[in-house]
Amino acid sequence: MNKYFLIITALLTNLCVLCGEEKNKPFQSLQGNNSSESSSGVMQTINNIHATADKFDFKDDNLVANGKAHVIYFDMDIIADYISVNTKTKDFEARGNVNIEKRPTSTNDLTVKELNQLKRDAKKSNTSILSYEVGESHIDSAGNLVYEVTKSEITDKWKGEKAVGNMDTKLFEMDKFHLRTGIDYVKGEKATKSDDGTITIKDGRFSTCEHLYNDCEHYSFAASTIELVPENKNKSFALGRHSKWIWNPTFRLGDVPVLWFPFIYVPSNPDSWGLGARGGETSDWGWFLQLNKKMTLYYDKDTYLRTRFLVDYFSKRGFGYGNETKLDTTNTSSRAFYYSIDDKSPYEGTTGEYQDPEDVSSNSNSSEDGSISTNTLRTKIPTERFERAFSNTTHIMPHFDFRLNYDEVSDWYFKEDFDFGENEEVANYAVLEYQGEHFSTALTARPRVNDDFSVVEKMPELRFDFPRQKITDNIYHQGEISLAELKMKWRDYDKGRTEINDDLSEIEQRWRDYDEEYYPERGDNEYGLDDPADYKTLRFDMVNMYYYPLKSDNFNFIPRLGMRNTYYTKTSKRDIDYRNLGTLFIVDDIEDTHEDYVVNYDDDGGDEFRTLFELGLEVNTKFYKTWDDTKHSYLNLDGMRHVLKPYINYNFIPEPSSSRDNLYYFDDIDRINKQHFIRFGLNQNFQTRRGLPNSKSVYNWLTIENYFDFHIENEEGFSNIGDFGTVVNFTPHDRLRISSSLLLNPSGKGFDNEDDEDDNTDDFFHKFTTNLEYEIADDWIFNLEYSFQNEYYQRSVYSMGSSLTDLNAGTSFLRRYGRSQTVEASLEFPIIEDDMYGEISCIYDIDRAYFTEKRLMLKKKLHCWELATELLQEQSRNTTGDMETTTGILISLYIAAYPSVGVKLNRERESGGEDTRESSN
Repeated sequence: MNKYFLIITALLTNLCVLCGEEKNKPFQSLQGNNSSESSSGVMQTINNIHATADKFDFKDDNLVANGKAHVIYFDMDIIADYISVNTKTKDFEARGNVNIEKRPTSTNDLTVKELNQLKRDAKKSNTSILSYEVGESHIDSAGNLVYEVTKSEITDKWKGEKAVGNMDTKLFEMDKFHLRTGIDYVKGEKATKSDDGTITIKDGRFSTCEHLYNDCEHYSFAASTIELVPENKNKSFALGRHSKWIWNPTFRLGDVPVLWFPFIYVPSNPDSWGLGARGGETSDWGWFLQLNKKMTLYYDKDTYLRTRFLVDYFSKRGFGYGNETKLDTTNTSSRAFYYSIDDKSPYEGTTGEYQDPEDVSSNSNSSEDGSISTNTLRTKIPTERFERAFSNTTHIMPHFDFRLNYDEVSDWYFKEDFDFGENEEVANYAVLEYQGEHFSTALTARPRVNDDFSVVEKMPELRFDFPRQKITDNIYHQGEISLAELKMKWRDYDKGRTEINDDLSEIEQRWRDYDEEYYPERGDNEYGLDDPADYKTLRFDMVNMYYYPLKSDNFNFIPRLGMRNTYYTKTSKRDIDYRNLGTLFIVDDIEDTHEDYVVNYDDDGGDEFRTLFELGLEVNTKFYKTWDDTKHSYLNLDGMRHVLKPYINYNFIPEPSSSRDNLYYFDDIDRINKQHFIRFGLNQNFQTRRGLPNSKSVYNWLTIENYFDFHIENEEGFSNIGDFGTVVNFTPHDRLRISSSLLLNPSGKGFDNEDDEDDNTDDFFHKFTTNLEYEIADDWIFNLEYSFQNEYYQRSVYSMGSSLTDLNAGTSFLRRYGRSQTVEASLEFPIIEDDMYGEISCIYDIDRAYFTEKRLMLKKKLHCWELATELLQEQSRNTTGDMETTTGILISLYIAAYPSVGVKLNRERESGGEDTRESSN
């Protein structure tokens, strides 16, 4: 790694080895000077023109300044050996070492982190920041503490030998000049500014490298004509956001021509233009090189069209290419993405232990070398691999929107294999949605596009939601209505389970001996190794909940009463209990060779109308105590208020009119069963004041929620004593954040083992997670996370009309969780301040006693470039228990001047195909 890193660093650094580092020491503005005298002469002020010089002459209305001349007109500064200004027309001429600067002042809200970064930037030797002033603080709409900061800076800077123009209209011409505007650098033989603000440059060069100002840039585009077009065309001197049309350019590294283009367009939005490259070697890809280029095709105040091209080469996989195009208008946002590769080795990487099933005739689970044979892979991976995605959001009219998402992949493994995301269900849907004041409605179509994924199709679903609202005196209503054509479509396999297991006769005998009574039906094949079978129904569902809130002294009483009616056009005559249903999801595994006996729903049950009732009561109150004298500088405490909000939530759902075992399962609605429990809870807030003396705001220093469930209804295999949960969020300091969650089983009895005295499993601890993030110093960020989960079943706690905290995501009904215990740690740190950074991270599996991931990244700033080197190692065990190790060396090079251009080595893509490689363009 060190060899590659040092070679590339040296090559790029040596491009400018003879360059002098420009120290941008801004001119001292004369505005606000308390004295009428300066070191360079007497200050003259006429018609808002402030000037100093060694010598002044007056000819009619012309002010002539000679020797160290400095003229200030509002936020425009002119410095030269000679300056002549007409004090009435504001025409000017400047000669000899001419410098023209734009020094605007702006006021913005900055977070604490942004303010600290501004302070660091202001101390840099090449800073453009002249001054800043911190004003009052307040809490913004997102709940962040922000400060009002007024900043003065140099945004545009010209230098040349001669300039002629007008300080009012800001029209001028300049010969043999250099220009710095924002993060762009331009030089040329002549520049002319027209009355619409467009600047035309002849025989010029364009770059984002600051050394262009010293005629020794790392890279540039040399062109016959360069046009700078302001986003808002006017006569203002401020260039601000502007686009660049570069005609007949040649790309140069140093002064060496490399590549010619007919033209290049650089948009006015700097976040939308970038160029990046990443290369290296990994176990899955071999040697590889990834190139991406982003550009804006069209941009104005209402329309933003940009595109991005991807070109990749992998020595083990072949060539890949793709394109992403985005279009944003006032009322629409659209995205189209395509990526394709003719994969030479589709079973490399996560599926490297598998081979093509067509090439294997063996029926054994392992080959002679101990690796997994292809008969354990039930789904074939094609060589032509791709992703096609399209999304659109359209604002049709106020409160009425259309949303569409289409994402098709060639196979289940594609996204993870090529760093476009996780192997997970891809959401495809089209939704028409109306958000009204008293109700919302949506018409949804959700088809299955990818056969390798299991999906609940909704073709279509019509839904109405009614938020809680007052209907009569002190009576509130909340409800929902849905009508949907539902179909459970399990993933499709190329091979059945009978084709991937060893001795089928042993399987048959084992199930016969195990539970012939519980599995009376054999299924579609004699061995019982069926796959989950699709099922569908038309389902109508309606919920109406009513609330009657009461207040007595300091207590709030909120009784609720409601009913749910659900109609199914088809049901199953065969009972499918929680064990059968759980097996369906266990067997629905694309990578494992489960031998579980599957019992599927049938379609002989006819239609069914089910009724559910709910009766509940929530009681809550609030107490608080204040300590105004509590002070602590490090913890930033200015007084302390402790707020306690205890509550009790009672809920009773009687036995439904129909058994859930005969209803097709699509979501929680289909599994609601008798519920009878009481939840005891306590919310605590420790609050303090933050901000400047005249603008203090309340800040949540520590929040804690505790809850405990007691089940009145007996359920086989469980104790009446339910879970005890705790959620903690602690922010004692701006640099320190701690969050934790804990789930305990106070009864100490696990599912189905309360009478088993020989059961030695620890059923007291169910789950514990904690995360600590600490900014040790500026740019030193440490993160530590510990996660423990025991193997346990969790009893359902469900309400149709009350929100209940749940520390486990997923269905509200009987769930089984497997054991896991991991530690994750990372440290981001500067190596050379504002120049070189590093990040080290690892994930350790405590139960399996090995590191699943280790990663080291070094990022070096080379003026207008960023160079990053990453070492990574990932470990896992295959089905035979053999350790598999994936290693990689990645080297990334990016043009780093633009705000969106930076090295972020998270190689995954967001849901829906959003490639995070975009952040490194």
